Amino acid sequence: MDEQKAFKKVQNYLSIIQNTRLLCNTNEELGTLVDYPSVASGNGLARMGGKSLFMKNAIFSGLAAIALQRTGLNLRHLLDTYQEADTLYNAIPQRFRNEETCRHLVNFFFADGHQTGDIGCIAGRAESRHVPLLLLMLLQVLPRTSSRGGDVKDITACYDRVLAFLRDLTSKLIFMDKLPALLQVEHELAAGTCERNRLHLIYVTDLVLCAYGSVLSAASMGEANIDLLKNQFYPDVEGIWTEDEDSTVFWRFELISNGFNLYRYVLKRTEHRLSYIKYFARFIHDEDGDVMIVVHPGAIRYLVSGTPLPNRMVAYLDCATGDNDLSFSLKPVSEKWFRLKRLTRSKNAAYFESLLKDDRYRRDNECGLDEYEFNLTLAAITADHIYLQSGEGGYYRVPKSLNEALEQVTFDSNVGVIRFEDSTYVAFDDHRLYFDVTNEEKMAHSGISLVDVIKA
Repeated sequence: MDEQKAFKKVQNYLSIIQNTRLLCNTNEELGTLVDYPSVASGNGLARMGGKSLFMKNAIFSGLAAIALQRTGLNLRHLLDTYQEADTLYNAIPQRFRNEETCRHLVNFFFADGHQTGDIGCIAGRAESRHVPLLLLMLLQVLPRTSSRGGDVKDITACYDRVLAFLRDLTSKLIFMDKLPALLQVEHELAAGTCERNRLHLIYVTDLVLCAYGSVLSAASMGEANIDLLKNQFYPDVEGIWTEDEDSTVFWRFELISNGFNLYRYVLKRTEHRLSYIKYFARFIHDEDGDVMIVVHPGAIRYLVSGTPLPNRMVAYLDCATGDNDLSFSLKPVSEKWFRLKRLTRSKNAAYFESLLKDDRYRRDNECGLDEYEFNLTLAAITADHIYLQSGEGGYYRVPKSLNEALEQVTFDSNVGVIRFEDSTYVAFDDHRLYFDVTNEEKMAHSGISLVDVIKA
């Protein structure tokens, strides 16, 4: 690109930033941000730096750094996408510029890929990266790139409209009660920890749509879990821990193949009784540090029945793991049912271990109605089938044709047999797929058979 074209390009970027009030809701705020008061009085941002390409690039780079710090978005890429989305928007007939078209766009690019007539004019040219911008333009909270609409009069109303749409859209989830990404956004807005402007609205919309797409199908759920499990780690936490050495409550981590069983015991000496709750825990490295994910035992009922999982069934905790100390802080997206803050490796571990082996103490599972057994039993993967050991001789043969997500299954996947209440399920846990194989009738309904040998 020659210098003249480069000059025009960066000048156009600066014009769009000011005209659409992308980073700031008013010209006055923008003038303060760039330390150039004349911007607020009508001398445009695009005039800053005069005829110097170097100065204009420096101004734009400064704004791009602010955008990256606030939202993680690449401002140059965003502005290019914004201009492309503006051209696509122009191709949408006026009668289709509504919320229904928004839904159809999201479904086409993030869900079932079904094309409806109202998006036919752009479906072949648009990409998923255009959808957040198109959605905001269709909702009339993001202006055209050539806008001369002036300052944003009510940014709160813009957020209210977008969040109302996203809440309604994501309430159709098949796996979760409420999308954690949406909970995260709502918390940040309530806490006032983010700058409210159109750039942030684009970030919010993109974040929620990507999260929504990642859980809409078994295949997308599997891809998301595969990425998550790449960052799973197994700290040296097995054994007995206490919040307070004088307490009659103690915790025990038990290492299993896909994470940890985490038991919370309450000792009742006078009754010779140990009551307990058995949680499932998993440790994950993420971009902000280490996280412990805790799943309530009651989640099993929702998983095997295919009903949306209430958010209260899963807790996300920032954690710091040491040799003898663990500290936790509940993430804002979590409901406050799991309040663990600190654990210390118990000096009386031998005593507590002896209690667990003492037959004089009765053990009562506080969530006994939710007690289940999950064994990883993946035996073979062939071109057309997946075989799991039944545990009673023979193998469950599962056709991959039952769900496209089964093509993703590898020997690193969490695949096994769940026994819960009086039922047995073949479980592809990473994909949230559970097939009832309790009896021949249930197996036949699922398309699964019990065989004696594995055939390639």
